[in-house]
Amino acid sequence: MIKKSPLKVKCVQFYAYDCDEHEDLEYVCVFPFDDRKDLSVDKFFSGIAVRLVIENKHKKRGVDREISFSLMDINSRYELATQDLRVNIPKGTARTETFCYFDLKDTDLQIGHAYKLDVTDNASNFHMLYEVLFSIYGKWEACQQEPRDFDTFSKLLDEPTDNSVSNPQPSEG
Repeated sequence: MIKKSPLKVKCVQFYAYDCDEHEDLEYVCVFPFDDRKDLSVDKFFSGIAVRLVIENKHKKRGVDREISFSLMDINSRYELATQDLRVNIPKGTARTETFCYFDLKDTDLQIGHAYKLDVTDNASNFHMLYEVLFSIYGKWEACQQEPRDFDTFSKLLDEPTDNSVSNPQPSEG
């Protein structure tokens, strides 16, 4: 028998965090999450944080369930990481926010690959709550090429300058 889940995912947001922010994971809720589905990573990349807004479809009853997050590389069909979290929405409360993060190395991710995050409800025979696709690209890719046209200011900076001031010497005579 397939049980339907009383949970509904309303919003999924991502943030690619750096190694400098690794100590801040205790306060993952303050990361600047956004709706972009193309995450920019660089050589300091340390992992991906996820923000979920989950709604309780049965507001008259509380919900206490375990949900699973599964991060997968679609191109190589490789599961990078999974994580289980407990979601507790008290009686009379419509929704809650939950956060998780995946510590990853830059070697775990391939630039240009497509990735998928699956969110399932474990108590409902792993009923799929949400599935979202996203991609990874490197910040350094955009910086490798020089711009073709320099603006006037850049041209002036690149031109050699003569800083010597010529003072005419009085002639003797």
